[in-house]
Amino acid sequence: RAQRQNFKMELAYLDDFISELRTLSHADSKLTFLKDELGAILLARQTVLVFTLYTDTMDYIREMLKSQYRSGLGCYSGRGGERWNPDEQAWELVTKEEIKRAFRAGEIKVLIGTDSMSEGLNLQTSGRLINYDMPWNFMRVEQRIGRVDRIGGKAKVEITNYFYAGTVEEQIYRGIVDDFKWFEDAVGPAQP
Repeated sequence: RAQRQNFKMELAYLDDFISELRTLSHADSKLTFLKDELGAILLARQTVLVFTLYTDTMDYIREMLKSQYRSGLGCYSGRGGERWNPDEQAWELVTKEEIKRAFRAGEIKVLIGTDSMSEGLNLQTSGRLINYDMPWNFMRVEQRIGRVDRIGGKAKVEITNYFYAGTVEEQIYRGIVDDFKWFEDAVGPAQP
């Protein structure tokens, strides 16, 4: 009998939760902001790296951008490199070297990826990096920045960090800022 009561309470909770979800807006403000920012970046003839925490987020973003950027869109995650093939209307696997070469050559304008891009992909030909979502550890943010802020890279590297105001994402971002200040107090000033 207690099990049945618990089950009914759980069903009622789920029904309430689903009802609340239905009241949410269908617009994704973070994605809309990304699309607007990409438009401005690409008008300036720049390439851009977009980092995500999760492969699912990367897949979501790339699906939302593929019709606009087509073969100028690439991805890199634990699955390896992927590039949209408009002729086949499918994502095709490519090597890390192919992704790197195409991005450096400007064939790929927007490269979306997880922190797997922080390992062995030197992409200093780009001066733009967007953190679509933030890792908890500021050293991982520094590793991401290290993909573009390198010797032989652009004199000025622009970094944008996205987060929803009033959420745990904002708390993470504020925590990273505090950790960075602590790091500078302990070690000394970082590069600009």
